[in-house]
Amino acid sequence: MNYSPKQILSTKKLPVALQELFVKNNLKIYDYNAIEITFPQVVLPKKTTNAIFTSSNAVEAVLTQKIELKNCYCVGEKTKNLLLQNGQKVTKMANNASKLAEFITKTAKNKHFLYFCGNLKRPDLPSVLKQKNISFS
Repeated sequence: MNYSPKQILSTKKLPVALQELFVKNNLKIYDYNAIEITFPQVVLPKKTTNAIFTSSNAVEAVLTQKIELKNCYCVGEKTKNLLLQNGQKVTKMANNASKLAEFITKTAKNKHFLYFCGNLKRPDLPSVLKQKNISFS
C-alpha cells in the first residue's frame, strides 16, 4: 500500500523543532512568511500617559522609539506579555478591540490616548471611541 503523508501549509516560518515534530508524525510541512512587517518612521512624543496597542507588532514598533509609557491598554495576551516583558504597566487587557473600547468608554472618558495599530486594523475600536467622544490620535 502506498502511503503519502498529509501536508500542512504555514504562512509563518516555523521553528526547526516544530518542523521536526511534524515530520516525526508523518506530516509534510510547507512554511514561509506570507506577511512582511515594516515599521514606519514617525516622530512620536517622548512621553505619553495613555497608549492603546492592538497588536504585538505595534508594541515592537513603539519600543524601538524609546517612548516613556505610563498606562498601556491592549488587545490580547501576546501583546500584554510583550509590554510586561519590556517593563510597561498594562492598565487593561481585553480579548478583542470591542471589549477594550467598551472598557475605555466606561472608565477613561476624559483621557487622551495614543492609538498604535497596524494598517490592517479593524474599525471597531476607533469607531467606538469616536462615537463616545474619547480623544485619541
